Amino acid sequence: MMKGYTLIEVLVVVFIILLLTGGSLAAFGNFSKSSTLKQAGLNLKNSLREVQSKAFTGEKDCNVSTSVCKCYDNDPTDDYSLVGWRVDFSGTNYTIKGTCEDLNDPPDFYTFALSTVNLPSDVTFSSPPPYFEFTYYPKVAKILPGSTNRSICLQQGVNNYYKLVVEESGNIIDSGVQLSCP
Repeated sequence: MMKGYTLIEVLVVVFIILLLTGGSLAAFGNFSKSSTLKQAGLNLKNSLREVQSKAFTGEKDCNVSTSVCKCYDNDPTDDYSLVGWRVDFSGTNYTIKGTCEDLNDPPDFYTFALSTVNLPSDVTFSSPPPYFEFTYYPKVAKILPGSTNRSICLQQGVNNYYKLVVEESGNIIDSGVQLSCP
């Protein structure tokens, strides 16, 4: 024989179920936000590695119709030399570009943009350096002269950061999601 449940017992069970469901939804919301930030950080790290690879291998823009490096003919004496590849930062996106220089004294510099990457709508940069440049020769990572900030922090909300550090040697350190970022 089944025991009958009182109204209070039924309400307690329903309340417990609602409480567990609400907690699960809140945890999922936090997980979803954190995974958006983490994915943006991993995409940035991959972009930095791509730029680093292009600089170290000496890849430059040689497209006949758009080349700023003038390397599309068979005469290498008028080619512009590759300075390096860089990532320029703004509040909600970053641009991947290369730089060539001519042989004049003093030289003129020409940049060619490869792509611009937009961050997710709720993610921004938190005080990034203006750019990171990986030079073709010598093979080092440079930042704006006089700047010592080698950290790139993506920010989502108040205390949710994703931190990357680029060492002068070119090593990229991924510190992951953090509560603060200098």
